[in-house]
Amino acid sequence: MGAPRELRILRCLSDETRYRLLLLLGGEERCVCELVRELRRPQPLISHHLREMRRCGLVSSRREGKRVYYRLTRPELLKLLEDLRRLSG
Repeated sequence: MGAPRELRILRCLSDETRYRLLLLLGGEERCVCELVRELRRPQPLISHHLREMRRCGLVSSRREGKRVYYRLTRPELLKLLEDLRRLSG
């Protein structure tokens, strides 16, 4: 039996790169190339994190030619991140 879905989501959010990716995605769809440029991290690393986030159900993707675009699956994630920021401050 695996961990409850809530725990998997929290584990997924506990990584700084994934947290920053969620903030960058905000309410808009973004290409992996944009996320790589914004975070100044290698493309394979960003793709790895996005793949894990997709497995957790935090983001969805679509392919357009050679480019892959990601977006948040649920806008409530932004509210959760804002609440976490308030709790930590």
